[in-house]
Parts: sequence; structure tokens; C-alpha cells
Amino acid sequence: RRRQIVLDVGANTGQFSMSVQRASLDGIAFEPEPTTCEALKRNVESDRSAQGFAGRYGSVTVHCAAVGSQMGSVTIRTRGPNRSATLQTVKQVSLDDVLELVPGAPVYRQRILLLKSDTQGYELDVLFGATNILMRHAARLLLLELSHKLLHDAGASPLQLLNEVSNAGYDCTMLALWGPKLSPS
Repeated sequence: RRRQIVLDVGANTGQFSMSVQRASLDGIAFEPEPTTCEALKRNVESDRSAQGFAGRYGSVTVHCAAVGSQMGSVTIRTRGPNRSATLQTVKQVSLDDVLELVPGAPVYRQRILLLKSDTQGYELDVLFGATNILMRHAARLLLLELSHKLLHDAGASPLQLLNEVSNAGYDCTMLALWGPKLSPS
């Protein structure tokens, strides 16, 4: 029986990924900021070692990369030690491409329980790189950050994101607004 996996895009230091492991699920976590990704790797490994449930405990694989519409590189804003913003070029992957590389499991055969994206406004780009996943309904559930300001700063809108989700055949079942309310145009 194939195990279900969870995709944690924008994993930060691993709070969500460690919960995935503890729930005996396998996961793939993505974090583009190099220093944060190293902390993510340490936290996931330390959590796995501390639990010691061999065979019953999930496993999360970490990718130090941004997730977007295509493979390549992208420039991101990072915070230095004194909280000053700097620009850094990092590797970018698409979910469709990464999942095609999972041994023995093409993307259309993956059992993806959840695709979670907390990418500071770049959720639409993440979905553009997950076309096969979405169109084949390979992901059972989507959990997407929806921030009007962050999406706007990234050149997108909440309506574009909701339309992409809807066009792929998914329904939004809960929407909590923390910013300006959407009005149909």
C-alpha cells in the first residue's frame, strides 16, 4: 500500500513538517532561504531522532529551494543578522518536476494528502508549477495562505488564486479574511 505524502511549501523552520512526521505521514518540505532551510533540516532530523518510532514514524525530505512555475533560479529577499534585507539567488523547482523524480511514483500516481503553501504571496506561482497535480486531482486537499497584500506585492490577487483553485476543480470550504474584503468586479 502506498503511503500518503504531504507537501509543505514554505516550510520555514519545520513546525508543520514535524507535525507531519509525528502523524506518521511522509512529507516533502521546501524552504528557499538557505539559513532557514539548514535550521529546517536540523529540526526535522532532531525531531525524527527524538521520537525513535522506527517504522511507525513518518519521514520528511527537505529541499532547500523555492517552488515556482518552473525549474531554474529565482532571486529572493532574505534577512541578514541585523534584520537588513538582502537579495539572494536560489534554486527554484516546480512541484510537478520534483514529484516526477520520486522513485517509482509518477505525479499522477502520487497519493498526496495535502499540498500546503505558505509562500508569502507566491502561492499562484506554486500552483502554476503543480498543473499535473491539480488537473489530475493528485492532491486531496489544498491549504493555501491567502493574503491580499502579499499576493499584490507578488503581482497577483486573491481572486486570481481562487480562480486557479476553482478551475482545477477544487472547492474553497473556508475563507478567513484578515485584510480588506473581496468584492466581485
